[in-house]
Amino acid sequence: MNNRYEFFKRVFLRKICIIILVAFIGAGALILEKSLMSDFMVQTGDFVITALVKIDDPDSKNSYIEPDYKKILESNENYSDFLSSYDNKYDFNKVYGDWKTLKGIKKYEWMRKHFTIADVEFVVQIKENEPKDVDYLSKNADNLVTDFVGQSEKTVKMVQPQAQLKIVNTAIILPENVSLSKGKVITKYGIIGFILGGCLATAVFFIKALGKQR
Repeated sequence: MNNRYEFFKRVFLRKICIIILVAFIGAGALILEKSLMSDFMVQTGDFVITALVKIDDPDSKNSYIEPDYKKILESNENYSDFLSSYDNKYDFNKVYGDWKTLKGIKKYEWMRKHFTIADVEFVVQIKENEPKDVDYLSKNADNLVTDFVGQSEKTVKMVQPQAQLKIVNTAIILPENVSLSKGKVITKYGIIGFILGGCLATAVFFIKALGKQR
């Protein structure tokens, strides 16, 4: 163990000037890349679309979504019919950046978590940390939730032909754009570049020295 430590120390000290040089090159490269960017913005918060909905059903005194309806609306069939009906209208890769990685029932499980139904609300919610195209969602938000409600009405009519889902109001909550200090961002990436460059150079010299020793 001591021999390995001494060997590593000897290689490191012999090449330390080059390692530091490579570290500075790594830092400079990242600083240059980030300096060319004019704005440093991050988005905070979830993207949320809500539709306030009431049910007109002559066989029910309630105007909210009853448990039996909720089970139907959150069924795989409802989500499957929605996707098959609107797959060509909406680019779901922009709704959720990793959509293409979801296969089969995984798509319905994702839909059930993000296209939810409460007593009087249909909610489409994409989490802050999930990849998405906010501009695309903003442009298509109203249509997306309206079509989801429309497809859900068709599903409900399969068991209750007289029922109607009526949208009372819709609302959109957009992620906020927060400006970051350019100096802090450049410093952060400079440090990252320095560490990565130094580690890479050290690893290369250490591996080459091991090869020669064998």
